[in-house]
Amino acid sequence: MQRFFASSLALILLPASYALAQEARPEYLKAYERGGLPPIENPIVFRDAQTFPPELKGLRVVEAKVDVRSADDRDMAARMKAAAAVAFRDRRVKDAAGARFVVLGGGMLDPKKDESGLDKGELAVDFYNYERNRAYRAVLVGDAVVSLRAQPKGYQPKETRAEVQAAAAIVAKDPKHARAVAGLVSRGLRAPSEGGDRLLYVLFYRGKERPALYDATVNMSDARVVQAGPITPGRARRVK
Repeated sequence: MQRFFASSLALILLPASYALAQEARPEYLKAYERGGLPPIENPIVFRDAQTFPPELKGLRVVEAKVDVRSADDRDMAARMKAAAAVAFRDRRVKDAAGARFVVLGGGMLDPKKDESGLDKGELAVDFYNYERNRAYRAVLVGDAVVSLRAQPKGYQPKETRAEVQAAAAIVAKDPKHARAVAGLVSRGLRAPSEGGDRLLYVLFYRGKERPALYDATVNMSDARVVQAGPITPGRARRVK
């Protein structure tokens, strides 16, 4: 009778004990198993020996692009895009920019907030007139351009990714180089000015492969290729 009672009690308490044990498992183990991974006690089995990076068997991997910029960065990028659109509706800014220009950045100058908490700071929009070889800065408060200033003659602002892409497009449209750079990706930087003209140095790569296969110096003021060619061990790059 006592043996029967002990067996019955064990049957009653065993599921409860198991549940308590599961509940007592560390959170990282429970999260691990909820994520679709095999229980920690079981051996890990990979899908096959050839896949790289290795993938667990039975685990579906979903690739996702993640925007790692902070909310403030994304907000400022949107504000700068809107500010540039407002600036170039102003007749003074349009006259200063000319027919060929590029926006090269800007940002918040003097952050201030009124009693309502709204930002009343000044936003600067920097741009470059390729025909005059002159950089300018327009300053906005709200939806109005409050000042426009020409930078000192000879001042060359830092290049942007969009400007490098524009330089690469000039190379790609040149019949002498179009075939050589077709399908390649570009990276570049500002090169020393010659005669006041704005120059960019562009490198062309096949995907993420290194080193670069082709390079070019592009005169952005005249929208032309100054010099370009394949990069070989015996040929020095021409950027100064």
